[in-house]
Amino acid sequence: MDLTEAIAEHLSDVAKAYQLNLNSEDHPLTLDRLVRKLYEHTGQRVVLLIDEYDKPLVDYLDRPEELEKNRIALRTLTNI
Repeated sequence: MDLTEAIAEHLSDVAKAYQLNLNSEDHPLTLDRLVRKLYEHTGQRVVLLIDEYDKPLVDYLDRPEELEKNRIALRTLTNI
């Protein structure tokens, strides 16, 4: 499973925990939708904490192609 798939799976799991339906394959939009729907569902602001954000990069320093894929995935995710 690559980073993009892992992120999508985790977002889906969070949505299911709150009985939310995201209906999107576009992962940054999925994150944006998840945050918005969580706010609508709970009435509370949503805080997103990303711990060890650099791990998917550091783990692939010796594999440039995978490193670049992960860099793009992280950039796409955080440029909502």
